[in-house]
Formats: sequence, structure tokens, C-alpha cells
Amino acid sequence: MTNTWSDLEKLAPDWYRTFGESMPMGFEVTPDQIDIIRDCIRQKSQKPLDDYVESLPKDVLF
Repeated sequence: MTNTWSDLEKLAPDWYRTFGESMPMGFEVTPDQIDIIRDCIRQKSQKPLDDYVESLPKDVLF
């Protein structure tokens, strides 16, 4: 099953409740990162997302 933007948007309320801010979406966070976003919410930590962003190639501009 392919994740969609709608699937990602459904996580936004949980993200807001957990972190008190809007969920990042766009260039670096797409439906492909749904599992990472879920991990962040479950762990109550943005570290999984930070680790993902840090792993992106440095020569790619978003």
C-alpha cells in the first residue's frame, strides 16, 4: 500500500498534541516518511525525524 499526503495529514493532530507545533511537511517530509513521523509521536521525540533529515545528502537542496 502506498502512503498518500492524506495519510500524512491524518497524523498532524497527534503531532500537534505531542509537540505543540505544526507537523513538518513538504520538501523533506513526504508520505514516504510516515513511519518516521509515527515513531516520533510514539517516542514523544523528534529525534527519529532529526536523524532522517541529517542522513539526507548534503549536496541536495530542498
